[in-house]
Amino acid sequence: MEKMKKNKKSIIQENIIKVIKSGGVVVFPTDTVYGIGALPQKEPVAKIYKIKKRDFSKKIIALISDKKILKDLVQESCENMLKIDRILEKYWPGELTVIFRANKNFTHKFDAQMETIGIRIPKNKLALELIEKAGGILLTTSANISGKNAVSRISDLDLKIQRKSDAVVFDEKNENLTGKPSTIVKYEDGKLTLLRQGNILFEEIEKNFEKKEKIKFLNFLEQSITNSKNTIQYPTYKSYKDQQRIIEKFFSQKYFWNPENKS
Repeated sequence: MEKMKKNKKSIIQENIIKVIKSGGVVVFPTDTVYGIGALPQKEPVAKIYKIKKRDFSKKIIALISDKKILKDLVQESCENMLKIDRILEKYWPGELTVIFRANKNFTHKFDAQMETIGIRIPKNKLALELIEKAGGILLTTSANISGKNAVSRISDLDLKIQRKSDAVVFDEKNENLTGKPSTIVKYEDGKLTLLRQGNILFEEIEKNFEKKEKIKFLNFLEQSITNSKNTIQYPTYKSYKDQQRIIEKFFSQKYFWNPENKS
């Protein structure tokens, strides 16, 4: 097992990257707790589950180094991705995991049954450099035996995890992990659902998500008011039904903006 502390010249030494790219499993700090990760391949992922004694029904998440990588991991409409973009911009990098409908071309590399994929960008320089140098994606879960508590200090890491992993990366002088797992939300059909509460409150996420939709509708109205009488003329769509679908979509939202409401 390789052990590596922070290096002044480069946080991640090349031998650690070689371990990962050869199919190894690595323990490393995120911004929340220590994680154990590997490339999105069947054998390394199976090794993680074996080390943790984790049930295969409990899915693993993807930590990524850049939001641009999302296009290769998820199967979602452009409209829905635009809707969630404000949330991703606000909370990534950070303690928010979003579960998307998975791109099966990606998930089938390591799990043929995986329909959804949890994704986040950690707010930790060491973790981000590790993920980026490994190719931009590390499938990761907390570095603890299943059923036991996740750890935020390397000194608390289970000895069995240390011995069975191929590499351990740590920086004892800068261990400022929060110690609390990330908030998890599911994003499906353009709607958010809370699955696990972390340091980022779901109420806060919802407010930011709804704010985006209000702005979109105001822009829609602004584009629609085209004559001096301020009567609404809707933009050109392929058909009347298409026009009505757009209008009804906005009216169906619980946070629909009412011009008479001054609050």
